[in-house]
Amino acid sequence: MKKVISIARVELAGMFYSPIAWIALILFIIQVGMDFSDKLIDLEAMQFIGRSTSNLTNVIFSEDSLQKGLLRLIQERMFLFIPLLTMGSMSREIHSGSIKLLLSSPIRLSGIIMGKFLAMMVIGLLFIIILLLYMLAGIFTIENMDWPSVMVALLGIYLLICAYAAIGIFISSLTRYQIMAAISTFILLGVLSYMGRIWQKYDFFREVTHNISISGRLNAFIDGLIITREVIYFLGIIAFFLSLTMLRLWFDRKSASISMRVAGYSLLCAALIIVGFISSRPVFTGYWDFTSTQRNTMSEDGQKMIKRLNGPLEITTYANLFDSQFDDVSPASRYK
Repeated sequence: MKKVISIARVELAGMFYSPIAWIALILFIIQVGMDFSDKLIDLEAMQFIGRSTSNLTNVIFSEDSLQKGLLRLIQERMFLFIPLLTMGSMSREIHSGSIKLLLSSPIRLSGIIMGKFLAMMVIGLLFIIILLLYMLAGIFTIENMDWPSVMVALLGIYLLICAYAAIGIFISSLTRYQIMAAISTFILLGVLSYMGRIWQKYDFFREVTHNISISGRLNAFIDGLIITREVIYFLGIIAFFLSLTMLRLWFDRKSASISMRVAGYSLLCAALIIVGFISSRPVFTGYWDFTSTQRNTMSEDGQKMIKRLNGPLEITTYANLFDSQFDDVSPASRYK
């Protein structure tokens, strides 16, 4: 563990000796400040015209019926920052040749990769601390602020940052050029986000793409709801890409054959698919609603009524095919 921490400290020092980490954090602070100011200006305008300003926690941090809240805006923009921080994680070692020294050292491959990832986890905490400052401002200014739901949203954003970091570290191990690593990470994150939008009219493809896509995974967190399926998804993505990085470096060190590489990568992909499939089954899914009003939870009377049912409950929904908003309730929009 000491070696992992030492690698993480060296990685953090390298990040902050260069301007990249500072620029990313400064831009993030500016972006969050602008978004928060925009929300306050909108609230002032609502008060000026006499509109109700109830449920301020949801309006500012989550979303209301008209626009997205602060944390939802932030989660949509996190992909702009993380690739810039991970682009040099492994590519810098490959370009300088120090990767050979690392691979020949007594440190395990897992220790090297986990040290790099631990450094990114610390960077992720800095992003979360910045967001915590705005939550603290809300606690002192919003009466009866629903802070537990905001903490759940921050947990989701932190998991997203860690997932992006794991992906970035893997991409960085594929090339010696940092700019190429950053661009490739942007592309892969875009593909993982866009996957949830293709072939959504077909049940099979909708299930497959939803289990792979990273888009929409934070919706429940930002609404103050923890779902085990989503937590396992992020942990699975992190473990998958870190394992891919370790496998690739191990194969390179051993000069493994193509068949061995294909078998190793295939087994890893199969493990991810199996874990994702099992965790997505309703019987294995747990829910924890942290909102003060329990708005994501069925009422106690409703729960008692469901418990009295002797058989399974089947709910059938109907939609008007000719309605202008039919797309909102069509099968293609099930996971939106």
